[in-house]
Amino acid sequence: MQIDHWIASWQEFVNPRFEFCEPTEQSTSLESLAGEGFSARVLLVRRASGEHRGYRTILVAHTDSLRASGAALHWTADVRDALPEPATADIYLFLDIASASLDDCLRLEADDQYCRKYVRRPNESGEEFLKRTFLAAPVSPRRVGEMADPLSASLMQAAKVHGWFSPEEQMHWRQALMSGVTGQELAARILENASGADA
Repeated sequence: MQIDHWIASWQEFVNPRFEFCEPTEQSTSLESLAGEGFSARVLLVRRASGEHRGYRTILVAHTDSLRASGAALHWTADVRDALPEPATADIYLFLDIASASLDDCLRLEADDQYCRKYVRRPNESGEEFLKRTFLAAPVSPRRVGEMADPLSASLMQAAKVHGWFSPEEQMHWRQALMSGVTGQELAARILENASGADA
């Protein structure tokens, strides 16, 4: 099945800080909410260690056309309605549309109604797709300076303006921004061990 092959293509690239949980009665129930016209899986993941190991719900869907993807989006809304708080804050849709253009993918990802969406782009491998999600393995510290991605470039530009923004501080911010957390938890991570932005 196409969806199982796609999920299998991520396995060796998943951040070891996360672990996939065995299917549960809840995940099976959520999968049963999916209508016809697309394939669906519900994956529950959590941090492998630490004090806060809360679950994240990943909805994986494969459709043959952009039109059929509408049913997958409705399924996402149904899952959100079925989940108790605060689980609704940690839902992600990983969507594969066989005939979608890059513009279609970007448009769908820009809409964060119901949950954060990641849409597989044309000719994108499982590894390339996963690198754009919170499940991606972290970048090793020694490689950060070598990378020419937009985030690294922005951090280096900020360092030119703010003398306190050392390479260590840039690494700290990068790790926080790439962690996949949002809101207050992201702010807490950035401010944790801050080296004196007041300077």
